[in-house]
Amino acid sequence: MVMDMVPEIFDIQASDRSSFQCSDNFSWSWLHNTLGWSEWKATHVAQKLPDKWEDVCEKAIL
Repeated sequence: MVMDMVPEIFDIQASDRSSFQCSDNFSWSWLHNTLGWSEWKATHVAQKLPDKWEDVCEKAIL
């Protein structure tokens, strides 16, 4: 998002010749603490179909 909105920020150098950097850890921490967001991961259980999935779908249609 930063690269799309303000890509020039990566070209600016500080007096010690360092440039802007934003680590994944910092980004995750900021998003969690500031916006209350958390990383979403699918669970293994959610990826499996139940044994009787066809019956469940048929009942849902009826």
